[in-house]
Amino acid sequence: MDKYKYLLFDADNTLLDFDQSSSFAFKAMINTYRPGSAEELYAIYYKINKACWAAVERGEIPLSDVKWVRFEQFIDAIGLQANPHEMNEAYFDLLRESVFFVQEAQFPQLVLSHPARS
Repeated sequence: MDKYKYLLFDADNTLLDFDQSSSFAFKAMINTYRPGSAEELYAIYYKINKACWAAVERGEIPLSDVKWVRFEQFIDAIGLQANPHEMNEAYFDLLRESVFFVQEAQFPQLVLSHPARS
C-alpha cells in the first residue's frame, strides 16, 4: 500500500446498491408523512428526482438546490403540507442508515464496519 496515497471506490451501484438504498430510505421517510402509500409515492418521487437531476445537467437547477427542489416539486405534485428542506434532511438521515450491497459485488479481504442489509 506504500505506492498509493489514496484508494478511491466508486460505490454507487458498483459496491453499494444505491437504488435500493434510496428506495428504502424514501419509503421509510414518506411513511412518517403519509403512511401506507410508499410504493405509489416513490414512483412519483422517482420521476421528479430523475427530471431534476436532468435539469441540473442542463444547467437549469443549481447543484446546490437540487436536493430540496426535488422535494418541493414532489410536495406540490401530491398536495402535501411539508417543508422540502426538512424532508430532504430526513431522507438523507435514513439514507445513511440504508446500506445494501450490489449482489454481484466482490469484497475480498475487505473488512466492513457498517452493518449492512442484503
